[in-house]
Amino acid sequence: MTVEDKVWRRPGAGAWLKSSKAIDWLSSTSRSAWAVTAICVVVTLLVYYFTAFHYEGASGSLVDSFLDGPSQAPHNHPVRLADAFLHGRLDVANGKDLIGFLDFACQPYPCAEGSKYYPLEPPGTALVILPGVALFGLNINQTLVSIVIGAITAGVVYQVSRRLTDSLWQQLFLTAMFIFGTVYWWNSVYGGVWYFNHAVAALFLFAAVYETLAARRPFTAGIFLGAAYITRLPTVWTAPFFLIMFTDFSKLRDTARTVRQAVSGGWPELRAWLARLFRISLPVLKFGVALSIFVIGFAVLNYIRFDTVSPEATYDHWHAKASLSVPGGLLEHGLVSRKHIERHAPIFFEKPLYMFPNSGDLRFWESDAPYVLPSWNGAAFWATTPAFLLAFLAGIRKRWLRIAGGALLAFTVIFFFIIPNLGRGPTSQPWFDWAQWDVPRLVRLLPFFLLATLSVVFAVRSGNKLVVGCWAAVVPVVIVHHLAASTGWPQFGYRYLLDYAPFALLLTWEGMGRRVTWYGIVLVAAGIIINASGVLWTNKFDTNLVGGVRWTAW
Repeated sequence: MTVEDKVWRRPGAGAWLKSSKAIDWLSSTSRSAWAVTAICVVVTLLVYYFTAFHYEGASGSLVDSFLDGPSQAPHNHPVRLADAFLHGRLDVANGKDLIGFLDFACQPYPCAEGSKYYPLEPPGTALVILPGVALFGLNINQTLVSIVIGAITAGVVYQVSRRLTDSLWQQLFLTAMFIFGTVYWWNSVYGGVWYFNHAVAALFLFAAVYETLAARRPFTAGIFLGAAYITRLPTVWTAPFFLIMFTDFSKLRDTARTVRQAVSGGWPELRAWLARLFRISLPVLKFGVALSIFVIGFAVLNYIRFDTVSPEATYDHWHAKASLSVPGGLLEHGLVSRKHIERHAPIFFEKPLYMFPNSGDLRFWESDAPYVLPSWNGAAFWATTPAFLLAFLAGIRKRWLRIAGGALLAFTVIFFFIIPNLGRGPTSQPWFDWAQWDVPRLVRLLPFFLLATLSVVFAVRSGNKLVVGCWAAVVPVVIVHHLAASTGWPQFGYRYLLDYAPFALLLTWEGMGRRVTWYGIVLVAAGIIINASGVLWTNKFDTNLVGGVRWTAW
């Protein structure tokens, strides 16, 4: 056994925490995995519900506010579209009256008398909420439905984690990391159309991953990815993960080596060779057929509505497109452009949370609260989920290289991104004017690209299909996001990463060495605290008092 193998197999912090009384109690009282799944769902539901309802203390009691539940989502496109479906329509009948409150696509375009109005987002969430709309009508609480979806996702994440480790403690650790340590928490409890879409799409993605890693059912995996696609369009670019995982490359290579022999052997040999190739390709074909049902179905829907099969049809007919296409507007360079990379990269890779935003100099101990403040424009992926940095170490098993890579990431984040932004806030400038020493952005981001490349190279060399597949899912979606006009505003963190979050979670687990470590615990705990603060900042703190946080009257 090599030194690297010994390091890789170290039990880590989980070996000590595994003996905790809480885990012992849970193991003894919940002998069924489905019982633990139910506990995960219930706990998530309670936490999400409690952190979602808004109480200002103006009238009534705290108990009344709690029983009333979370506030209605300000943008309920899915509810409106589901109601239209129930009335036999594809368009929203009173869409013209809702312009300004909701975003619509018009046909004919531009909007005029006689135009039909279609919600801008895909119909996936409308189909999910349709039974509720049938029962409760337009008054259904979309935020509450989003919270329930988030709780169900917790159960699916736990089931996926059971395929990654046999330790109950580590399974719960991974579940908590995603449910409470990522922006999924904030998006689920905020409940507006874009955030509701993320909550639902992430559920479908995790279900697809479960069907791939646990059940090994390619057709249902394709169904779930297709459902994610008609909820959040960029999720379809995660398909390479499933293609890689459902392909037996060793059998494929062996079959490819015999192609000449099959051709020279005549039709019987060739037919037998084609039959072997078909059996090897059958899982991928099943997956492709299932996914194509949704891709083709959505194309047909767009053709009926807009006379085009383009998945971007609604955005091409957006009622606000003309006003946003002027110089300086959001769509100045179109819906998709390489010029949009300059919008996304600073947020996705570099932007920290505002730290000491009310301090004009280094005397931060004299600054006013809040001492840490999120930006509605977003924050880097590591700012809300620091553990995601470990994804860049996935597949790398050499100890010295893991240490060097971790040190390089820490140096990059601290000295290039955090320190130069200390003191920056909505109305304040950073303390230092040497911001990042004028180092070119490509150089500042080079450690991410370098380590991601090393991760793939080492994974290929060791035959780690999971790591290769996850990167094959993450990279295309990140590229698509960076080409899009919108950065996701308004948001806490960077909500677009939820389009590939399941694969980032798998990479993070691989980056930890497939075990819970002390540094992993610290990073995940930091993520939970940060995301809890983001949720409370939105729903419990008076956000109008930027210069001094006041807890609402309890």
